[in-house]
Amino acid sequence: MTKYLDSTGLSRLWSKVKALVTAHTSNKSNPHGVTKVQVGLGNVDNTRDATKAVHESRLLWGDTNIVGDISPIDAAMSSLHSANRAEFANPKGITIEYSNDGGSTWLDYGADDANKIALLSAIGTGSFSIGKHNTFDTVTINDQLRITVNANKCFFYTRLKKILINISGNGASGCRAKVEHATIGAPTTWLTLGIYDISGWSGWNSIPFDCNFGGNSSQTTQTDSIRFTFSISKKDQSTNKYASDLVVCNILFFGTTYWTTNSTLARTGHLYEYDVFKNATFPAQVTATQFNGLATRANADSDGNTISTTYIKSSDATDVTNTEIDTMIANDSDGQYVLLKSDVTNADIDAMMT
Repeated sequence: MTKYLDSTGLSRLWSKVKALVTAHTSNKSNPHGVTKVQVGLGNVDNTRDATKAVHESRLLWGDTNIVGDISPIDAAMSSLHSANRAEFANPKGITIEYSNDGGSTWLDYGADDANKIALLSAIGTGSFSIGKHNTFDTVTINDQLRITVNANKCFFYTRLKKILINISGNGASGCRAKVEHATIGAPTTWLTLGIYDISGWSGWNSIPFDCNFGGNSSQTTQTDSIRFTFSISKKDQSTNKYASDLVVCNILFFGTTYWTTNSTLARTGHLYEYDVFKNATFPAQVTATQFNGLATRANADSDGNTISTTYIKSSDATDVTNTEIDTMIANDSDGQYVLLKSDVTNADIDAMMT
C-alpha cells in the first residue's frame, strides 16, 4: 500500500531541503572544486588599476563637471594654470643646508640669492650637492642636502598640486628625497609626507602634494613650509664606494588656484604683462639682436630715466646724420641715453629726433 506525506510531513521536508540549499549557496569555500582555469581567470590582467597605463586614445572630452578644481589636462591647456608658482621667488624664503654626519649637524650651504632664485625657477639650474662635495670619491652615506621652502617668505600662496624635482645623480644609485611639511600653526613640527626614490642624469621627478601652500597667520592648518632632504643609499657596484655625487638642480611648484605670486611669470606663465589692447609691459631690460617693424616711442623706465623721446626717422631730419647724433648721445652702463656734449641740450636732440 502506497503511503503519502500529509501536509505536516511535506512542510518538514521542504524546510530540510531549503536549509540544505541555503547552506550550499552560502558556502564560499568552492565546494565543487572549480579551478581558475575553468572560469578563465588565466586571461585576466591581475594588476592593480592604479598601475595600468591609460593611453591618450582612450581619453574622451568631459564626463561630469569639476567643481572647485581643475584636471591635469585643464592645467596643460592653460598657461595661467600651468605656471611654476615659485618662479622668481624671494630668496629669503629658501634655506639650503648640508650635512656630513647623517643629519645630526646641519651647516649653511652659503648659497647666494641668484642661485636660490634659479633653484626654484625654470631658468638655468642650481648646483647643490649632498654634503657640499665637489669630489665624487669623498661622498659617503652620511652626506645629505636639505632645502627648505617657506611659501610666505617666498611671497607666494597657492593650491599646490605637484612638485617637480630636477636632479643629476652623476651615476649615483639609491637616490632619495625625504619630503616633510609643517603648518602655519606649528611651523617647527615636521610631518613626513613620504620618502621617494628619485633618479636622473639629469632628469625630472614628480611628487604629488595636494595642499594649500601659504596663507595668513589665522590659517593655522595650512602648509607653511616644505622641507626636502636628499641622500644616496647604495654603493657603486664597480668600486664599492659612494663615488657619485647627487646634485639638485631645480625644484618647481605647480598649483592650480593662486592667491599670491612673486612675479608675472609665476602668475600667468608669461614674463610680460599685457592689457586688452595688446600693450605689453616687461619687468626688466629687453635685449635682442634685431627688432623688426616700426616703433614709435621709447618711454621712461621705472626710475624715471628717459631712454629717448622718439626714434629718429631720416625723412624728419634730413640735415642731421646718425653720426652727428651719435657724437651727442650714447648709452651709459645701465643702457640709458646720456648727453656727451655739454653744449647740446635735450631740446636740441628733440628737435632732431621725432
